[in-house]
Amino acid sequence: MESGRCVLYLFPMRRFGLTELRERALAAVDEAADQAVQGPVRRSLALRFALAFLANLAEERWPFDNFWRAIATHDEKVRRATAVAARNAIRRAVGD
Repeated sequence: MESGRCVLYLFPMRRFGLTELRERALAAVDEAADQAVQGPVRRSLALRFALAFLANLAEERWPFDNFWRAIATHDEKVRRATAVAARNAIRRAVGD
């Protein structure tokens, strides 16, 4: 804002196809799984949305629930093993 003026810049919004949205949501899951190696991961609304989006592409929900619980677990061995296994199950469930 300059001298009481508000300047609005308009950029055309790019539309993403289902495949690209799936890949971006999987990238968020991968990021959280990688962070889970270091310690418990804060379960954000953005990650919840990515998991919900991906769950709509799958027949079974358990990999998503397992991943959600695993990334916040304080037991290091359980967190690492379960987060990786659930991430792999999510990728299989959505056709990766």
